[in-house]
Amino acid sequence: MSSRVPSRDTRTETAVIANGASLSGAVGTGGLELAAIITPAAWTSADLTFQASHDNTNFYNCYISSADTEVTIQADTSRFITVPAGTLSGASFVKVRSGTAASAVNQGAARNVVLIFRTAA
Repeated sequence: MSSRVPSRDTRTETAVIANGASLSGAVGTGGLELAAIITPAAWTSADLTFQASHDNTNFYNCYISSADTEVTIQADTSRFITVPAGTLSGASFVKVRSGTAASAVNQGAARNVVLIFRTAA
């Protein structure tokens, strides 16, 4: 007997961090929740943090609501990384940063970070 998982809308977008930069361009969430991240095969060692916006003009560093701690995802090369539900809820647009706001890490070449969005559970 097979078990069937209910279908959920998913969408994949690519956040590009330019050569010598640490912050990607904006990616629209389409009202979906960030569920996973795929890092490229080449990656200048750094964790990921984020900026979020509701209007694609004003971007803010993302923090855990109950603490003064940046939302941080441990990253490495060629990884499929699941993101805890609700991590960037409410964001209409996101930017991906290599490193933290206080200590950004410029990438040694253009990097494509794949973001997988889905409807909330």
